[in-house]
Amino acid sequence: GTFACDNAQGTRRFSTIDDQGDPGYDTAIAVGGGIPIVTYHSGTGPLKAALLCGNECSDDDGTVIERGSANARVIVTVVGAKDDDTGYNSAVAIPTGGTPYIAYRDAVNKSLRLIHCANRSCSKHDDPVILAPMSGVTDAPFRLLVKRCGAGLVVSEMIASQAMIR
Repeated sequence: GTFACDNAQGTRRFSTIDDQGDPGYDTAIAVGGGIPIVTYHSGTGPLKAALLCGNECSDDDGTVIERGSANARVIVTVVGAKDDDTGYNSAVAIPTGGTPYIAYRDAVNKSLRLIHCANRSCSKHDDPVILAPMSGVTDAPFRLLVKRCGAGLVVSEMIASQAMIR
C-alpha cells in the first residue's frame, strides 16, 4: 500500500508502506498525536499495523524501517493476531493522549476481537477492556457479547437505588 501526506509546502508525497506479500486488505487508519497508524491484512499472515512516525520513530516502537527519513515507519504483527485468518475487517481508534484500540475479525475462532495497544505501534497490548456500567445498555445479552469479544471485566447495568430498597 501507499500513503500520501501534505508536507509544509503543500505538495504531496507518496510512499510504499509495505510491499511484502500482498498487503492492503481491509485497511483502516487513525491519527493520534499527529502520527497515523494503519492496520491491514497482507493476504497471508495475521493483522499488521504500520506506525508512520517519520523522524519521530523510536526504538520503543519497534524495528524502524528507513530510520532518519521522513518515510520512517514501524511495521508489526499485532499481538494477539496469530493465524492467517485473523485480522480481517479491522478498525482502529486512538483516544486523545492514548494508545490505539484495534478491533478485528478472527475467522479462525469466529469471533470479534478488541485489543488495547500498550504502545503506539501496537507491538504490545494491555489486558482486555473493562465494560463500564451503562443504564439501559449493559443488559445480559450485551455483557455476554462484550465478554466474548475479549473484555476482561463486565458489570451489570446501573439501577436506581430506590428500586433496590422497595
